Amino acid sequence: MNRFDNRWILITGGTSGIGLATAERLIAEGARVIVTGSRQASLDKARAVLGEAARYVRNDAGEAASSAALVEAVRTHTGKLDGIYFNAGFGRFAPFDAAEATDFDEHFSVNVRGPLLQARALL
Repeated sequence: MNRFDNRWILITGGTSGIGLATAERLIAEGARVIVTGSRQASLDKARAVLGEAARYVRNDAGEAASSAALVEAVRTHTGKLDGIYFNAGFGRFAPFDAAEATDFDEHFSVNVRGPLLQARALL
């Protein structure tokens, strides 16, 4: 018996990097996962790695309206969650004197506001 047998875990930003590696590990330990990504191409690449062991949801953490869509997708796929890994993130790097206020707004929207709105919607 694996420690995550039949547990549903949501991984935002689960289509590449640490999120994808986490999904692979959780699946190996028995979990059922839902991964999100903001682009269809990244979801397709994740599907090529994870296959039918995961469910895939196009979702942009930076868009407030996407929180309600995420809740509906979770209801459609499973109806319950046993864990959430808020991994979606965004980064644009520039010298301090070249950074724009809009860069900060986008960082804050995806990395701070997005997980807050998603968590509240999923409760």
